[in-house]
Amino acid sequence: MVSPPQNVWPIGRTLNRIYTVMQIFKENDFINTYRAVDGNQDDVVIKILNGSSFQELKQNKPAASSDIERKFRLLGETLYRCQNRHIVRALTQPFLESDEYNQQWWCIPFAFVQGSSLKDYVQSPLPEDEAIKYIKQIAKGLSEIHSQEILHLNVNPENIIIHNNRDAVLIGFGFINGIRTEHTLPDFKNDDAKFLPIKLFTQNQIPTPRSDVFSLAATLYFVLTKDKPNLPTDRIVSTSNQQKDPLRSAREINSNISHHIDAAILQGMSINGNDRPESIEKWLYLLEMPSQNPPNTFFWINLWNSWIRLSLDKKLAIITAAALAIAGIGALLQGIGVIAPILKPNTTSSPVASPSKSP
Repeated sequence: MVSPPQNVWPIGRTLNRIYTVMQIFKENDFINTYRAVDGNQDDVVIKILNGSSFQELKQNKPAASSDIERKFRLLGETLYRCQNRHIVRALTQPFLESDEYNQQWWCIPFAFVQGSSLKDYVQSPLPEDEAIKYIKQIAKGLSEIHSQEILHLNVNPENIIIHNNRDAVLIGFGFINGIRTEHTLPDFKNDDAKFLPIKLFTQNQIPTPRSDVFSLAATLYFVLTKDKPNLPTDRIVSTSNQQKDPLRSAREINSNISHHIDAAILQGMSINGNDRPESIEKWLYLLEMPSQNPPNTFFWINLWNSWIRLSLDKKLAIITAAALAIAGIGALLQGIGVIAPILKPNTTSSPVASPSKSP
């Protein structure tokens, strides 16, 4: 890993703008995040593609490292163009910089967002209105970057900053979109993994907007309950063994949660990606009040979520009982058809003599 010499590392000479790197914030196999200051001594966060695994890849597989560099630049360029205030702002286009060993690394400087992470901000379950406000703000930001074919892939309470106690801002673009290697897969031991769908733990799976839908729904689950959801791997193991999904509904933990919000969270956190809304916009629709949705929408959502949470043996028992009930109704109707003619009253009239006419 490349570290700033003596905690001071001036970069940005190619931009005629100097950022002085002071210390490392977070280490990653591919991307390291540093705290820095600009020429005005304002705080800046810089992501540099110089993690230990990337350095190894650059030496051994130049073509693969070039593809990662291209996608890293694309991420930076997209975030530089993004003007949504709920997405952390890239200060410049990505730029190349040399370290003290004359190795070149791509860098993206970001504005430093003052405030508390949602993880620290939530000391107890938030009121539903406040929680939904922050989640909708992040959803709008995600929707914009999704339209640019960029995914976040690491949405969780630690990567959402509450700025001035008013606005939620999404940070932490740590994954490089579309790259799935053994080095970029999440660590099961990390608490952040509880906010990620199972697809992100598998190397040959391609993430989609449904991955961010899962993470945003899981974040809402945490905000409203102060409980972290179960690891998706544990949920997969339980359901694969015909056991009940261990994930408790948010409303079981906090009875103040509206039924339709609880249903939206469960659907957004479905283990099977195809059962989740395909876009952030469609998931947001589920958060609206029932009066703003077609009649019975949430009845069927709740019914479906109840069904998918049942174990296989219970599902088979219900299907068998339903089949027997249908067969019984069919037999009853057939029996009624047989005895109906017997019970039908005789409506044939007896002949009546016609009155005789007077002569």
